[in-house]
Amino acid sequence: MRLSFQLALVALLAIFAVCIWLGIRAQATSRDKGIVDQLTAEGVSCKFHRGRVTQVSISGRMFSETSLDLLLQLPTLTRVVAIDSPVHDQTLVSLAKIEKLRELVLIDTQITDAGLAVLSGLPNIEYLHLSGCPVTNEGLRHVAKLTSLTRLDLESIQVTDDGLRHLNTLHQLRDIYLAELELSRIGLDTLQRDLPKTDIFFNLQRQ
Repeated sequence: MRLSFQLALVALLAIFAVCIWLGIRAQATSRDKGIVDQLTAEGVSCKFHRGRVTQVSISGRMFSETSLDLLLQLPTLTRVVAIDSPVHDQTLVSLAKIEKLRELVLIDTQITDAGLAVLSGLPNIEYLHLSGCPVTNEGLRHVAKLTSLTRLDLESIQVTDDGLRHLNTLHQLRDIYLAELELSRIGLDTLQRDLPKTDIFFNLQRQ
């Protein structure tokens, strides 16, 4: 009888714990939904995983400081994509507060070398895509401090062979994609020599 009572008690405690977990999760999901509704009105689209927002896509000119404040209320956010939007260096200062941020895609934004300096304080960034941004060789000096980076895409930015030299310490990189850059074959060969375990894909602007 005593054993049956103990088993029943354990079962009840387990059910109680599950109910609490579900309640907390429902609360969090409900809170996310309110934020998502506001972000949608600001032109930001969201993707979910298990009921929580993990990715946002910012496009167009509607993105504002209000949108940014809302993003900071999404603790499960791991990926931010910004395309042709008024995302600038100060935006990255705020995004750096998102501890779980792992992937950052910046296409035709106002991010400069100074903004990339902020990224060096984000040790968990694993994927960075820069395209059509006013970034130069100096910006890659900051990118080289991202010690968790495993994939790097650089396209249509003002980077030359001198900039590539900053990347030669990123031995954890698995893939680098280079397109529409003013690089030489010598510069590429040097990078491959320095990073022998990295797959380098390229489509050069000029040889």
